[in-house]
Amino acid sequence: MYFERFIASRILKGEGIGIRFTNPLLRIAIAAIALGMAVMIVSILVVTGFRKQITDKVIGFGSHIQISSFDNNYSYEETPISASPSFLNDLTKDPDIKGIHPFASKAGIIKAEEDIEGIILKGVDQN
Repeated sequence: MYFERFIASRILKGEGIGIRFTNPLLRIAIAAIALGMAVMIVSILVVTGFRKQITDKVIGFGSHIQISSFDNNYSYEETPISASPSFLNDLTKDPDIKGIHPFASKAGIIKAEEDIEGIILKGVDQN
């Protein structure tokens, strides 16, 4: 017989003066632990189940890869990149690249009734 099972059976089926008091407490403790484990398992399943939808939403705001110029500018307005035909042809030759979409972003402020919020306006070309 396993040692843990032996100890558990002695506690649950124990004989003694206080068994009438401790037996219901042990059953409540076992039920609380089982319920807590079930809630943790369900929460993990929900989080992993929505992982794809969350990833799709985040990628929908931007893209997988964004090419920008490197500078020490700490603003949301980036220095434009020259979209020369040779540069674009080199990118379109790669079979992993499905599309190229130039964009521009502009920081701004929008005022509602009482609140003032910072925004980033993003524009894409008509193609």
